[in-house]
Amino acid sequence: MAAYNQRLKEFVEFNEITPADLYKGIGASRMEYSSWIHLNKPISLNRVIALLELYPKLNSRWLLTGKGSMQDDYVPVINDHHLELQKTNQINSILLEQFTIRQKAIEEYNDTLKDRIKDQIFIMTVKEKLLQDQIDSLTVENVKLKTVIASYHKD
Repeated sequence: MAAYNQRLKEFVEFNEITPADLYKGIGASRMEYSSWIHLNKPISLNRVIALLELYPKLNSRWLLTGKGSMQDDYVPVINDHHLELQKTNQINSILLEQFTIRQKAIEEYNDTLKDRIKDQIFIMTVKEKLLQDQIDSLTVENVKLKTVIASYHKD
């Protein structure tokens, strides 16, 4: 799903971080961590923020987009306002990526529904044709029976 899962794995291996140190440090469970690394499940926004706070040298741009270097060599001292702006930008990037993924899934689902509707229309058309053929056949049989009955009564 998200390439940032693979980059997180690279960061952990490169820095020789134990999985337990990472997931405990950001308040996650072992199962949650395992689902990110092995099942490529999306990482929640809260966990990404906690990860960036726990490892300030982790380059957020690299983690989210793959651009730049894995680690920032220089971690500047920043004021709270700048930190909030940085977090907001990171959050917006993650939200945009998740929105794009969900939008694509909805579009695929809509295409599937459109195909199902086309199939149902085709099936209904075939059923209507079969029913009309049966009605026509019964009408012909009814006329034949009336003719036979009429000729029987004449005799």
